[in-house]
Amino acid sequence: MDNQLIIFTYSLKSDTFLYAELLFLSKKYHQIHIFQSLSDTLFDRKLPDNIQIHHFEFAINHKKNIVPFIKTMAAEVFHFKYLHRYLFKLRYYFAQFNTAYNNAQELLIVLNTLSVSSNSVFYTYWFDNWTHLLSILKSEKKINTLITRIHGGDVYEYQHKEFNFFFPFRNFQIQKLNKIVAISNDGLNHISKTYPACKNKVALSRLGTNDNGISHLKSNGKSFVLVSCSSFYHFKNVSLIPQILAQIKFSLHWIHIGSDGDEIEIVKEAVKKLPSNITVEFKGQLSQEKVFDFYKNNYVDLFINTSKSEGLPVSLMEAISFGIPIMKILGNKL
Repeated sequence: MDNQLIIFTYSLKSDTFLYAELLFLSKKYHQIHIFQSLSDTLFDRKLPDNIQIHHFEFAINHKKNIVPFIKTMAAEVFHFKYLHRYLFKLRYYFAQFNTAYNNAQELLIVLNTLSVSSNSVFYTYWFDNWTHLLSILKSEKKINTLITRIHGGDVYEYQHKEFNFFFPFRNFQIQKLNKIVAISNDGLNHISKTYPACKNKVALSRLGTNDNGISHLKSNGKSFVLVSCSSFYHFKNVSLIPQILAQIKFSLHWIHIGSDGDEIEIVKEAVKKLPSNITVEFKGQLSQEKVFDFYKNNYVDLFINTSKSEGLPVSLMEAISFGIPIMKILGNKL
């Protein structure tokens, strides 16, 4: 069966933006298989009948595959910017490749068991380990069409704290990809500049959300309500918000939705120093449904996003879909 779409992601439960896309894609393909590397036992959102979810666990396997490794490195050595890094840690990258190659062969067995055609469309939701596995299968002519999306951490090197971070085997993967779909112009420009060979393969296709209507809720008149929604990783720049709030003279209530990240304690310490006219509420991690319920049932004066790298964050789209005014801060500037 050729009219199949095979999607690969970390976790369907975590990739909330993928759900809306699936509802659209399910009408275009006869059958959709979703492979996730994390098991989602708690995923309870209804999916169309033509979508099946599978769990594939990556296994560490160092069985040596010397010839495929040499062929892969041929695509990398001409990118002299990173050549010295491969040479410096060649044994490490050889082991990393072997694990990917062996997992690719195991994945192929699963695909064959499911009678997945090589003419299906193979789509990795992130430019990640899945893309590496599928690039290997593409190089061996086991699949024909390979597409990936690029978001943030899978395209911006500076979002990783490792010194001189780079994405290994990326030139090889770009060679094998048919299309790279960026969610923002910023991501598109970054990968095109970093890897010029991919310029003709990159396209812009933003994420999105449904129109949830204009809210008719009224302010209680006591405090200005400011809302933000993100993790606390350094590239989300949430620590800038307390700096802004320290300058506010009127009564303001800041509500932040989200958890995790290397700057969470920095933000919480900064909040303790805010003046008495500023109150803060950390709601923690909420599901997309609960975030939408919050926007629907609570008055919000302004939604703020401080991310350093995102071109058009979905969190902004979701807020404005409820008629909430939004403000985007570019880097450390309004």
